[in-house]
Amino acid sequence: MAVQNDNGFKAYTAGEDLAAYRRVRFNSSGNLVYADAEESTLGITQADCSSGDTVTIKLITAPGTFKIEASEAVTFAVSTDERGPLLYGADDGKVSDTAGTKVLFNALEASDGAGAIIECLPYTIPN
Repeated sequence: MAVQNDNGFKAYTAGEDLAAYRRVRFNSSGNLVYADAEESTLGITQADCSSGDTVTIKLITAPGTFKIEASEAVTFAVSTDERGPLLYGADDGKVSDTAGTKVLFNALEASDGAGAIIECLPYTIPN
């Protein structure tokens, strides 16, 4: 019988070197690799690690807010959504406020450029 995960964090093997606070997905071997712009997200890494190491991720379905790395400056303007700017997937597991096809998060703060770690919350379809 499968064990239920109640805390929203889970450990997997890294399929490449991974940096903290980036989006990841499974590769064909079942290891974690960066999720690129239009790829689905399993979770967010919580620490840097090397390929083959065990890495803990916060599952995308976990409660609470997330820390995530921006690929560029994120401008905080609530005109697009009262919950904060919409964030889309960017390459190498990062996020961007440049429109894409998959809205993933709402930013809760601005960033001053690439590499900034910002707080966000998972996007849900507005009421």
